[in-house]
Amino acid sequence: MPPGENSGILFGRSALLWLFGALLLLRATGFAVGLTNLDECDFWLFGRMMREHALPYVGVADIKPPLTYLAFLAAGLLFGPHRTLAVPLLGLSVVFACALLLGATARYRSGDARTGLAAAWLTLWAGLCEGPSVNAEILMNLPSAAALYAYARAEREKRFASYFAAGVFAALASLFKLQAGILWPALGLATAWPALREGPSPARKRALETASVLSAGFVLPWALAALVCARGGYLAGAYDWVVRRNVFQISSAQVFALENVLPSIAAALFATAFAWWLALREARQPRDGFERALVVLLVLTLLPVSVGRRFYEHYFLQFVPPLALLGAPQLVALRDRFAGFSRARRAAVLVFALSAPVGNLAFTAHRALARGFPGQDSKALAIAAWLDEHTAPSDRVFMWGDYSAIYCLADRLPGTRYMRTAPQVGDFDPLHLPEGFDFRPYRSERDIGAALLDLEKNRPAIVLDTSPADVHRWSLFPLDAVPDLRRFIALHYREVGRPAGAVVYRLADAGEPAGPPSQDSERP
Repeated sequence: MPPGENSGILFGRSALLWLFGALLLLRATGFAVGLTNLDECDFWLFGRMMREHALPYVGVADIKPPLTYLAFLAAGLLFGPHRTLAVPLLGLSVVFACALLLGATARYRSGDARTGLAAAWLTLWAGLCEGPSVNAEILMNLPSAAALYAYARAEREKRFASYFAAGVFAALASLFKLQAGILWPALGLATAWPALREGPSPARKRALETASVLSAGFVLPWALAALVCARGGYLAGAYDWVVRRNVFQISSAQVFALENVLPSIAAALFATAFAWWLALREARQPRDGFERALVVLLVLTLLPVSVGRRFYEHYFLQFVPPLALLGAPQLVALRDRFAGFSRARRAAVLVFALSAPVGNLAFTAHRALARGFPGQDSKALAIAAWLDEHTAPSDRVFMWGDYSAIYCLADRLPGTRYMRTAPQVGDFDPLHLPEGFDFRPYRSERDIGAALLDLEKNRPAIVLDTSPADVHRWSLFPLDAVPDLRRFIALHYREVGRPAGAVVYRLADAGEPAGPPSQDSERP
């Protein structure tokens, strides 16, 4: 089919409307359910705590770089204070913008509008490994796409300013999530390697200069971020949480059950198989330096996806930009050859291409109907309802557990810097641990001590122990195995309720005995 001819949904004049409609359909569950991922809760709570003047990485703490939390803070300011609308709108806006930017990159390189539309569509296909949640990978992919657009211009125009811009955008992506930093060595290696293989020459000198300019662009945003943190008084906290603790997660990766992550790997690869097939066909013979850079990026991205050995489905979203750009020319070629295929071959291609989006829709709809999203968890809802009924909106809560959805469902804020207490017990995902796991050798006395300091200073009205209710498998981490915390709670709090099996303690009034509950343990 000639490039200028209308070619239907994928490449027709209304293709962008179809693209937006498809994206809205794929992410509709997020609007219906409201809370689809625990990371969303962490990021939203971090932003809310900042609005309450909590100092980042000091008064509220988590392991992502600052731009992720600023994005959620901005979503609350732009789309309203209600998470059920602001977060899905943030996700819809960012993914659509990323698709448009990757499409613009493909069109700039090829001069063909259809190739640009193909890259935009493949942004959706390559993202089918995850449901409608809003995570750091979705956010980081937007500046990653901007970095690739700047790099495409740099490769064509050979201007230092474009290489510098590519480095800046790569750094901004890593300020959403550290793993996006792989863009820097990938683009630098692709730029410098061909010339470095030669002896001293003007080309080699130029390659080293370009790599240096790219690196300078990458360093600048990080230097500015460090300066802002230092001026704000939380540089040490930011280094501890963003750098040191991410390295610790990598070092503790040997403690996990392989069978618990294999389903995630299989689901992610199945969902993105069509995009991978197209991209790998193109990657066999890169046409120019830009495609060579995409191939290098595709290979090197395996490192950040696998280094922590957690293999969440959303980790595979990091492949979206190179998959979309590499696969775009192949998608256009496939569409042009499609009419000449036999009926059986056309059917096979359609099944291969459409099984993932149909499967994604079916899975998310089934999960919503089965009440399987975090915002639908029956125990979390019961605990949140109890807190809503028995506490004031201003009451702060210290939760012994790893299910920040409870804070969001109850509309209560954490009483310490910890939105979840996984850091106290090794920062593992309980769903990845084998049965009978003994966490005591991995206890972080530093985090236990910090939690005790916050409890002593803030005296939150409520302490919630989710381990007896086994919320998010937190029965693996009984509070009795952390005697310092247990003693503090016994000294200053009294039990007042057991919603859904969780134990709720209220701060004892002055002169009131703490310890076991009175006969009426359902009312504070």
